[in-house]
Amino acid sequence: MKSKITDDFELLDKIIAASKEEHPDFPVDGPTYEYFMKFLEDIRSKGLQKMVSEGSRLLNTIGGVSYSPLQQVEYNITRQCENGYVNEEEKRILISAAKIAFEKDHLPLLPYEISFSDLNESSYNIAKISGSLVGAGDLRDASVAEELDSGYNFDIEGRKYNYLHLYYYLRYVFAASKVNFDEIDTYIEIGSGSGRFVEIIKKLHPHLTVHLFDVGPQLYVAHRYLNAVMPDQLCEFDVKEHQKGMIHFHPHAEISHFEPTGRVFSCGMMVYCIMPPKTAKAYLDILRSFSEWIYICEPMGQGGGGTYGIKDPVVKSHYEDFLKPTHDCLLQQEVGRPLAKIQLWDGVGEMLWRKR
Repeated sequence: MKSKITDDFELLDKIIAASKEEHPDFPVDGPTYEYFMKFLEDIRSKGLQKMVSEGSRLLNTIGGVSYSPLQQVEYNITRQCENGYVNEEEKRILISAAKIAFEKDHLPLLPYEISFSDLNESSYNIAKISGSLVGAGDLRDASVAEELDSGYNFDIEGRKYNYLHLYYYLRYVFAASKVNFDEIDTYIEIGSGSGRFVEIIKKLHPHLTVHLFDVGPQLYVAHRYLNAVMPDQLCEFDVKEHQKGMIHFHPHAEISHFEPTGRVFSCGMMVYCIMPPKTAKAYLDILRSFSEWIYICEPMGQGGGGTYGIKDPVVKSHYEDFLKPTHDCLLQQEVGRPLAKIQLWDGVGEMLWRKR
């Protein structure tokens, strides 16, 4: 089936114009501004379909491209070579071997007599069992949409999945172990990325009213991806009033005067790490004023924001200082993908906070 991800450059212009309205508490500067401009340049010159087909690293950083196991292996081997742990000849041999194992993905050519297909099936089973153990929404009801061709997928029982999608589902499972989403009215996400996390949440809990906040290019990507998957649940970009059960899109600075309704679950995933602590605190001060639940998934050490050139990055102690006045941390753990821990940024942690 042909992907329904399409560009709407008139909408892009509208979102970018609205995103340029500045607020002193929520500046777009430093690495965020550089990323913003590069992303915008690629969208305008290539369009989303071409960026997906090329395996854009920019799209991948916000969950917009699912790499195949082979693509990820090649990337990781190249990175280890650049870091001096693998020489050029070893790199060539390793990549050649990986290509053979991937092309013959049902043969047990990997250690412990497993195949690439075994890795896919194991990833799925781990995610599915994890959800079942806490009574979360069924993974089978949140499979990758047929209309969304955003890279590599594999098939389990007639449904599509990929490693990135399973990673997002496990983040939902972590929250769902304490949160009854059927009793939540409003879902808020700071840093919508490509909208892949909210796609899962909305499929499993369609009653939720969703509000997404991000800078222009990312907000545009989230709109176009979600438009491909659930177009009847999207509000027009410039709609100001709350529409129950619909997905709303907001320039990031609109959070400064935002007033949600009902019981609120707020989410921030790999977003505060590209801000100085002062900016992250401004967001979290607003969120904790109206959120019953706050979920955070971020690097918890210096290696997070430091990677993006932040001299004083947000670390675990900042989140504790910012949220403890009104909320209690009920859960926290090191974040992992279905089959491995995250090795970048000195690891990543997730926390779930509840208002007292």
